[in-house]
Amino acid sequence: MISSQLDALSFIDAEISAEERAAVAQLIEQEVETTTTANLHPDLAAIRPSRLTSELEDYIANISGHRGRGIDASRYTLTDKDTADTRKLYLLAFYAQQRRENLELLAQYGKNQWLLGNDQFEQDLKALELALQADGSRVRQLAIERETQQTDVRVTFDYLENKWRESLKNVVDVNVACLGLETAAAVQTTQEYQ
Repeated sequence: MISSQLDALSFIDAEISAEERAAVAQLIEQEVETTTTANLHPDLAAIRPSRLTSELEDYIANISGHRGRGIDASRYTLTDKDTADTRKLYLLAFYAQQRRENLELLAQYGKNQWLLGNDQFEQDLKALELALQADGSRVRQLAIERETQQTDVRVTFDYLENKWRESLKNVVDVNVACLGLETAAAVQTTQEYQ
């Protein structure tokens, strides 16, 4: 008996043709809709308008526009027109001071931290490789179990299919015989009345 439901009998069933696969892919593509806010389900509540201030929306637009570029260094460079802006001068001074402190800490502790970080990455990598090996062996074991189940059940499927064909043939033969008897009875009845 099969212990679980199988979605496909890949070791018994024949592989589908390229035309059938293309037809299935086309049907799936027709069924799948692209989801947008314009075609949401009517029972869903309407999307509320944004409550962000215009400054926040500009900031979000700016961040999404600069995605992947990293820090904008132009904010920390001094031009002639910026010398009158004391806020920018304080910002540049603070940035330079923080950069100097970070460089000093990097020179003092950076190598050890880098080595510790690499060691932690190697340990994480080994753990992931072991987990991947365990998962791979489990997948192979499941494939072997699945093949064994399907090949064991194949005999039963063949037997049941043959019995079904024989039963269907017997039903057809009985119906043909019944029609023959009805015809013979009708012919005999008409001959008796004549």
